[in-house]
Amino acid sequence: MLLLYGNDLYENVIFKNDKAIMKKELIMLRQLGKFMIFVLIIGMITGIAYAKSEIPFKGSTQAVEVYTFQPTQPTLMYVDAIGSGNATHLGHYTVTYQFVVDTTNGSGIGSAHFIAANGDSLFTEITGQGSPGPENNVASIVETQTITGGTGRFANATGSFTVNRLVNLVTGVTAGSFDGTIVIH
Repeated sequence: MLLLYGNDLYENVIFKNDKAIMKKELIMLRQLGKFMIFVLIIGMITGIAYAKSEIPFKGSTQAVEVYTFQPTQPTLMYVDAIGSGNATHLGHYTVTYQFVVDTTNGSGIGSAHFIAANGDSLFTEITGQGSPGPENNVASIVETQTITGGTGRFANATGSFTVNRLVNLVTGVTAGSFDGTIVIH
């Protein structure tokens, strides 16, 4: 039951269920409630926007690899490459990457540096596996590249993508495509 008394003594007091509530306190509680609803709605919108920031990342790649071996570690092949391609969110890009490949099983680890058309960079860590390709002296390579950050719009970027490519082990020429997701923060 809500009663409001209008004389001077009770002018700023509302009685609700036999309890006195000051009008100013009631107004402040209502404003606080509206503010909390506002904060909740903004949080939900921000959460939805963040959840939507994982976006497809696809492209093509071609490069020339140079192979070197160290006399002290003859089963390890060192790979340095320079290449280019076209990808979503990068546009036309250039890439450099370095790998160390265990020639006894075809596995490798490395890193890559992509430079987008506008100069922003994307950095990745790579694990890969090579296997015999469709022809002599051709290998089929499957890599998982994990995005570890970058510069410009790719600062703090995360995500991963899979690269499928063929490489001519005599000329070092390689080409393929990749597909995955990127989260741009």
